Amino acid sequence: MNDAKGILPKFKYHTDPLKTGSIELKETDCPVCGKHSNYCYEGPFYSIETVEGICPNCIADGSAAKKYNGEFTTTDECDVDNDEYKDELIHRTPSFYSVQQDHWMSHCGDYCEFIAKIGQVSNIGINEFLKNIISEDIEEVTKLLDIKKEELEEFMKKNGYIEGYLFKCQKCGKMRLYVDFE
Repeated sequence: MNDAKGILPKFKYHTDPLKTGSIELKETDCPVCGKHSNYCYEGPFYSIETVEGICPNCIADGSAAKKYNGEFTTTDECDVDNDEYKDELIHRTPSFYSVQQDHWMSHCGDYCEFIAKIGQVSNIGINEFLKNIISEDIEEVTKLLDIKKEELEEFMKKNGYIEGYLFKCQKCGKMRLYVDFE
């Protein structure tokens, strides 16, 4: 098994799940394949059964979603009309926990790559990303929160019940921002 040697499978829409905390360096006996793994999935998995301890390989090859008839995320509000992309995202991509329910952004006809929660890139800060985030996203978020663009980063830091999630379009490189709050 690759991950026993420290090599994780590649995920098109979530390229660094260790950084985001969706996969942790934590030993598990995978309930899907039955093999021992040094890495364990720690994100949401939507199925009738409660399933914990899934190894990254069983996410990547789709066997976890198939065995438990489950999904790692939803595509309800995305404007992607491609069944292959949708299958890759919901059945073979580790997701992330959000305040309410995870929401995956899309752009240029494909799903974006999940980069991190705003707090996970705090050494850089959202203001560094603002110049690359799609203006419509910034306008929507500032209108929703009733704040000015310049106040966005401070508002998220000051009011911990607001979470921002960064995504990157894999085609044009533009950043997208999604916020969720209690």
